[in-house]
Order: sequence, then C-alpha cells, then structure tokens
Amino acid sequence: MTAVAPPLPAFAGGSFREAQMQQNRITGTALGRGVLCPQFRLDDGEQISLEGLPPGSSAPAPGQRLRLTGSFLRASRCQQGRAFRVTAIAPAPG
Repeated sequence: MTAVAPPLPAFAGGSFREAQMQQNRITGTALGRGVLCPQFRLDDGEQISLEGLPPGSSAPAPGQRLRLTGSFLRASRCQQGRAFRVTAIAPAPG
C-alpha cells in the first residue's frame, strides 16, 4: 500500500511558487533523524520531515517541543512524508 500525503492548502490565485512560500506555524515534537532529514510529529499526530533549517541552527533534539515557522513543500529530497522548509525555530509555548 502506498501512503498518500494530504493535499497542500488551496490558495486564491498566485503561482505555485507563492503557494509553496506561504508561511505556516506548526507545533509538535522532534523525533530525531530520518532517512535524509530530521523527523517531526505535529500535534495532530502527522509525522513530517524538516528541510532547510535556518542558518546557525542544528537539528532539534528528540523529544523537544517546538513551534516552527516555514512552508510545506510540494517536492523534497527527504523521502518521508510531507516536508516542511523551516525558516524559524522557537520553543513551543506552555
């Protein structure tokens, strides 16, 4: 059976590139290394790959709760589920 990733959020007008660069904030828990990219579990249970961590940052430690800002990618080198290009990392609130 092949897993199918949920569709990207719809956008009104604009280009594919604009849709890809739409900034999102997500919250969840770092899981550790994946095939090629760090893995992250969203609060809703979905496991995603993290790509393109901000300069000067390292992969989050497993178990660390974080709020990430960035955008979901339509295509990725990560090879595991949907990928999220991270532009900012912060501790998750409370």
